[in-house]
Amino acid sequence: MITIGFIGTGNMGLPMLDNLLQSDEALVHAYDMAEAARERAKKIGARVCCDLTQTVAGADVVITMLPSGEQVKEIYLGKDGHVGIMSQLSSNTLLIDCSTTDPATATEVGERAKQMQLRFVDAPVSGGIAGAKAGSLTFIVGGSNEDYLAAKAVLHPMGQQVLHAGDVGAGQLTKICNNLILGSVMAATCEGLALGQSLGLDPVVLSEIIHKSSGIELPTPTMSRHIEPVTEN
Repeated sequence: MITIGFIGTGNMGLPMLDNLLQSDEALVHAYDMAEAARERAKKIGARVCCDLTQTVAGADVVITMLPSGEQVKEIYLGKDGHVGIMSQLSSNTLLIDCSTTDPATATEVGERAKQMQLRFVDAPVSGGIAGAKAGSLTFIVGGSNEDYLAAKAVLHPMGQQVLHAGDVGAGQLTKICNNLILGSVMAATCEGLALGQSLGLDPVVLSEIIHKSSGIELPTPTMSRHIEPVTEN
């Protein structure tokens, strides 16, 4: 059984932690800077720690789910005299950052991890709070193939797919591209529905027809053949 330090039990992190706890494959210690979030983690049966040092003590894996790149850097690297968790970890510890941040943050943290003989992957998620609760998230991983495979085994209880996007930072870059496409489709959908309504069409009927027609279909890119989803062994 491995030991996992889980940092960030907010709207996304809490249901992810809950699913991780249900797997019974690891000893998990949890922490959040907000007291209310820590209390919610206690209610689902998590072993909640009083600080970061206690959370990562003896950890084989550290998972972070934080709201910003600045917080990611502060937790891992430290800030204003506060020591980051990297200096408290044993060599070869696997760090998995599931936050959605900027590629530069992932690259900076990844480079520092390599210098300190630690393993790091950026693994932002797709699926939202509903996916986190259902354990159906998609993790988009940036890191070496070896670290990706190690992270894949850890993340599997929290998501249906763990995809390898490339080297460190590629997870965040891929998430940006994904969100751009999603936003564009949503904007086009809204414009199309508004146009139809302005022309006298019933928006409910129009929505049903679009859903059953080609309006929401996107071609599958040729490169998708290189992305392998998680499968049961």
